[in-house]
Amino acid sequence: MRRTIQLIVLVGIVVAAGLFLLRIRSEYSAAATVAAISQSHIDANVPPDSILDALLRRDLAKYFEPSLGGSLAIDFELLRRGPTQSGIAYPKYYLWVLVRRDQKSLKEGYARVAAVDRTGFTVTDFIPRAAVAEDSTILYAVFPSPVTTEIMKRQRR
Repeated sequence: MRRTIQLIVLVGIVVAAGLFLLRIRSEYSAAATVAAISQSHIDANVPPDSILDALLRRDLAKYFEPSLGGSLAIDFELLRRGPTQSGIAYPKYYLWVLVRRDQKSLKEGYARVAAVDRTGFTVTDFIPRAAVAEDSTILYAVFPSPVTTEIMKRQRR
């Protein structure tokens, strides 16, 4: 009788361990699938490094020209290295942007841009530095927390 109980307990442990391993494998497989989908969106939309800066400069100028006119000089820095991919949206980049003409600063602020079809970028949001100085909570609707932290460091400069 004692041996039967030990055998039943052992079989129960083996079955439980097997079910646990199946669950872990299933979760790993789902995570790997999500990672593969995210990477495919990045591969399909992010331009090669060799032209990324030129395309960003071009598309930022296009964004600002309607309100500021032509002959703009665009300076920018990435606030986070590499693209950020979430869900099935276009990959995003987060930037500090300075727009100048004839060495005169016209606009400074923070932008979120989406990489599209490896051919360019769409500016989805631009928040002027002065607006952040007035109310930094406006950042949280647009930028991930680590990027917001980086922006606040820049604001103190």
